[in-house]
Amino acid sequence: FDSETEDWAENRAPFEVPGGELEMRIWDMQSKFNLNAGETQAQAFEAMLASHDIPLEAALEWYDWIDEDMESREPGAEDTELLLQVPALRSANSLSVHRSELRSLPAMFDVTDEFSEFEALFVTLPSINLQLNINTVSPELLEALGFEPAVAEAITSGDREYTSLEDVDMIEAGEGTEFFVVTSNYFAVWAELRMGEQRARIESYLYRHPDDGRVYLLGRNLEAL
Repeated sequence: FDSETEDWAENRAPFEVPGGELEMRIWDMQSKFNLNAGETQAQAFEAMLASHDIPLEAALEWYDWIDEDMESREPGAEDTELLLQVPALRSANSLSVHRSELRSLPAMFDVTDEFSEFEALFVTLPSINLQLNINTVSPELLEALGFEPAVAEAITSGDREYTSLEDVDMIEAGEGTEFFVVTSNYFAVWAELRMGEQRARIESYLYRHPDDGRVYLLGRNLEAL
């Protein structure tokens, strides 16, 4: 199992490097809802949006945005509809690479403030599967998925080291067991380098192969500050 009680999740103080200092931390990307699994887990995804007053049209447009074809599905989020926007856009027609893409949909124009309230619960992984690690998921995400607040708090309180879903007696069959797991394969490494007045941040996205444990770099996002 993977848990935030392990060394990788420990918040460490910045350490010295030649000319400055470096601060790093690792977080489990499977602690958040994978937007690319929105259609395969439509009931859960649409419930999350509805819980924050996001219209169903946004979910339907999202499915059109990430599918591989150019055929519009009502209400439509293909080039036919998006090129008429200001500014004009083209549909991704591929899996999303960042959760901010959801903001581009026509149905989201008037509800960006509502989305901002819980945008941090989402992530984009290169997969249409949803696998949430019950050892790292937040109570806020569980509540958005429909869990009662008291149940969500009970599941996530204390040091979680669930080795199987059978250890979580508050998750009943048919209430999410199909996408809860106790291990993770996707992680992000956040780092900030400070050298004098200069600062830079980088976030690396990693995939750990479940069979042999090898770690592969999926991508990086570098930001100069």
